Amino acid sequence: QRYHATTDEAEKKRLEQELRNKISTQFERHLNFTEKQIRQYEKRIRQMQGRLDHLKAETERKKKNKSADTDRAVLKVLEIAKPAGKAE
Repeated sequence: QRYHATTDEAEKKRLEQELRNKISTQFERHLNFTEKQIRQYEKRIRQMQGRLDHLKAETERKKKNKSADTDRAVLKVLEIAKPAGKAE
């Protein structure tokens, strides 16, 4: 009976160690997968930030162009409204 108790205890320890190894392996896989996902999200965020910066610059350029177009239109109206033959 003592032999069975010893072998049962050894078997129990072996199974516990095997379980710890499997849990550790699964945790490492999950951690690596999570790190990979984080890198993918970071890459996507950088892409989106670049696109946002591009859109901001494009919007600013369009505002400047619109302002310049408005200025030209005002000057043209003033030029047309000037009495003929009079220079300022």
